[in-house]
Amino acid sequence: MKQYDNLKTLLKGAKTASGADLYQHLSETFKRLILHYPDDALEKLEEVSYLLKHQGGGKVKLEDFLQLEEIRNYGKVSEGLQGYIDKMTAS
Repeated sequence: MKQYDNLKTLLKGAKTASGADLYQHLSETFKRLILHYPDDALEKLEEVSYLLKHQGGGKVKLEDFLQLEEIRNYGKVSEGLQGYIDKMTAS
């Protein structure tokens, strides 16, 4: 645990000119990868990191390049199952 705390302190001490620290940047990058790209996180690591780093000041809009929310179309899924349900209830 002490090594983790030392690393965390080191990462928080690495700051950009605008004051953003490396620990927060890595946390946000990994959060996006885990939530939205679990199957291809390694391939997306640099892209997500770059976009997060350059999103401030209107330079880059994350939503133009990354999936930021899960869109689930349950209506389409339920329509596909309706024929099966009708068939099973008719028996």
